[in-house]
Amino acid sequence: MGRMVVRKTILVIESDHETRVSIRRALEDAGHFVISATNGADALSLLEKMSLPSIILLDASIPLMNGEQFLAVLRSDPERSSIPVVQISGPGEARLEGAFCSITKPLTSAAILKVVENCK
Repeated sequence: MGRMVVRKTILVIESDHETRVSIRRALEDAGHFVISATNGADALSLLEKMSLPSIILLDASIPLMNGEQFLAVLRSDPERSSIPVVQISGPGEARLEGAFCSITKPLTSAAILKVVENCK
C-alpha cells in the first residue's frame, strides 16, 4: 500500500511554457490542484481571486514583476505572508529572501514532488 498524498492547491509562477507544463503535469499526476501564472503581476491577481494555496512555486526570473518583488508583496500581506514559497532557480542563482525552500533547474518530477511535500 502506498502512502496517502495530501492533495494541495499549488500556485506555479513560471515564465517558460515547457517548464510550467512539466511542473503542472508532475503535480497533477500526483493528485494536486495546480493554478499557474507566467509572471508576478498575474500571480498576484490570481491570489486575489483564489483560496489560499498550500504552497507557491516561484521562478526567480519571471517578467513584469520578478521573484524578489513578488515575494516582497506577498510577505507584506498578513493573510498570505505565511504561505511556503519554493524558489525555482537556475544554476548558481542566489536564494531569494523570503523563499522557504529552493529547487534548481533542470527539474525532475521526483524533485518537484519531494520539495512540495517537504517545504514548510
